Amino acid sequence: MKKQINLLALTAILCLCLNSCKKSPELGTEVPDPNLPVSTAVVTVKEGDFTYTSDYPYNLNLVYFVPTDFPEVPDYHRRVSEYMLHMRAFTAKWMKHWGYGDRTFGLLTDAAKQRVRITLIRGKFLKKDYPYEGGGNKIRTEIDAYYAANPDQKTSDHYFVLVPNDLINDNRDSPFYGMGRYAYALDSEGIEVKNLGKPGPAGAYAQWVGGLFHELGHGLNLPHSKGPESEANDTNFGMELMSGGNSTYGSSPTYLSAFSAAILNKSQVFSKEKTTFYGAVTAKLTKISGKYSGGNMIISGKFSSTVPVSDVVLRFQRPSVDAGGYQAEGIRTKVIQADSFYVSIPVTDIKVKDNTPYSLQAILVHQNGALTWSDHPVQFVNGIPKFHFSSEKEEFSKAAWKVTAVTSQENGGEGPNNGLGIHMIDNDLSTIWHTRWTGSSPPALPHSVAVDMGKSNLTKGFSFVQRSGSNSSMSKELEVQISTDGTTWETVLNITLAQNNYFQYFDLPAAKTFRYFKVTAKNAYTPNPENASIAEVGAY
Repeated sequence: MKKQINLLALTAILCLCLNSCKKSPELGTEVPDPNLPVSTAVVTVKEGDFTYTSDYPYNLNLVYFVPTDFPEVPDYHRRVSEYMLHMRAFTAKWMKHWGYGDRTFGLLTDAAKQRVRITLIRGKFLKKDYPYEGGGNKIRTEIDAYYAANPDQKTSDHYFVLVPNDLINDNRDSPFYGMGRYAYALDSEGIEVKNLGKPGPAGAYAQWVGGLFHELGHGLNLPHSKGPESEANDTNFGMELMSGGNSTYGSSPTYLSAFSAAILNKSQVFSKEKTTFYGAVTAKLTKISGKYSGGNMIISGKFSSTVPVSDVVLRFQRPSVDAGGYQAEGIRTKVIQADSFYVSIPVTDIKVKDNTPYSLQAILVHQNGALTWSDHPVQFVNGIPKFHFSSEKEEFSKAAWKVTAVTSQENGGEGPNNGLGIHMIDNDLSTIWHTRWTGSSPPALPHSVAVDMGKSNLTKGFSFVQRSGSNSSMSKELEVQISTDGTTWETVLNITLAQNNYFQYFDLPAAKTFRYFKVTAKNAYTPNPENASIAEVGAY
């Protein structure tokens, strides 16, 4: 006889699970039609009484993984089919809303019988051997072995793995998270899509659909994110699926933001064309700038990539207080001329504007589904954004600048096209000048780089940026000298750089006219104070 649990206990169980995963998504009160437009099938699979078809060349591998001592939940094929079709329709609605047309994730479906294809894989071990912690990798090993032995059954590089559980009797320890292109969740009696939004235990069990969908989002390449505040406060949108949507799906407005739709648009299982996905990409932002004007944050940049970029999206995260990124605002930008992007964001679209440091994550969404991430420091001071990755000064163009002398530079150890003196004036914060550390007997500090600006400039000061991604060899004390002829030098600054990767500004005691300047690193911060580095220097 099944044990009855009260609604309060059930709600506690639900909250615990929904907060344990990488992402949190869900659906709104409007229930979309699960019957998507029918088009010509490019994939057909016959299994028993079912004929599954899809007009997508890549389809989600939907796996029902059964431990040896925990059989599949009765009537799982119907229930799983119903909530998967619901998820599919929800996704299609928002993809179309954001301008990506009639597309959703590919899934082999018997449209006449309203069933989806599920691959049943029987595990080798007991359910206790596939726990939340570590169970995902163990299950993946068996799934990979199954598809290696049955390669004709693999339909894409994305997997959604359901493990039977018993929510009614609180027997539910199994993986519930996303790991790369594998998403793990549970299935149980009571998870009925028809009960979404209903009061009492029936609605509470059904609400697990939101948690399942959230994890599927991870397996389809989505990180945690929320929409801008203007959408969060609009009942036409509500809670982003990849934020707290797992607890609102089906009971209050829930949606997929343009940020999420842009990433899904290039996920393999959303493609209508057979092509190569997730191949190697060499890409980076070559420039990013930000300014605050009229209540708006204007962010723009340029990028280079060996694979075309379809979208650039931004994510405002506070890592120190929101490590998972559940409250990170996700914003889609506008791509311009295939190598640039631009967006104007009302500052009111960022919910929290205290002094907590933000990481502005710029994500290049490539045509082959790969994502290239870069992090850029931002901070709000009295509600006003400070873009520490972008100069606040009107700096001179570096187009004619060149290095005339360098006493030490690293040629190779910092990777290709990096480490040389020229990388201190190349307008690229991802490259650095680094004193030589490879080879025998690297010369000790101090070391200097001399620069010719190409013409004389009336200069008020200098800007410096330390390297990103590592505290090693960050320069500490610098001497700055100037010259009108490149031979006779005058010291104008002795300064100490902070150990961060923000733009740092140092005004001259009085404006000076000169053509040449020399930066000497006298010492460096630990770790590795024997060497010095600088990402960028500018003059204004």
